[in-house]
Amino acid sequence: MSQSDRSRVEGAELEKLQRWRMRLADEFKEILEEVDALKTEPSADHSDARQRREGSQTSLPDGTELREAVEELDSEAREYAAREAAIDRPTWFGPIEQTILQATAYLDTLFYETERILDEASACRHPFNCRCQRQLRFFDERIRPILTEWEQFMAHAEALKKRR
Repeated sequence: MSQSDRSRVEGAELEKLQRWRMRLADEFKEILEEVDALKTEPSADHSDARQRREGSQTSLPDGTELREAVEELDSEAREYAAREAAIDRPTWFGPIEQTILQATAYLDTLFYETERILDEASACRHPFNCRCQRQLRFFDERIRPILTEWEQFMAHAEALKKRR
């Protein structure tokens, strides 16, 4: 296999890993939102907020304001990209390691919530269909499969690192 073919394959594998990372991160975030919903009850009827929003007199920005806002966002994005490019990274910290690090943004919180759910379920003495049992079902249906997929993601990333 030529060097350009190898680079093309590695690029495709890295892109696959990055897409997988984005999907995992979205799934982690969604699961954490669902865990929060399981932990708390709705605190209020939101119909009054809807009435206030519908009755508000806010106006859309004019063309100049909108253009200025877009230019400001574009400027901030360029500054961020310049700072990102200027970071002195160790030679061992390549794109695969960056992808792994990005995927872990929600993982610590997910591990914490998993431990809490399992602890509550093991100590549960409530009658049928209590919150503890609903959370345990949620763990079995949503959290356990994504943690299994996380292990597969990490195994794939490690295999890619070894092929470098």
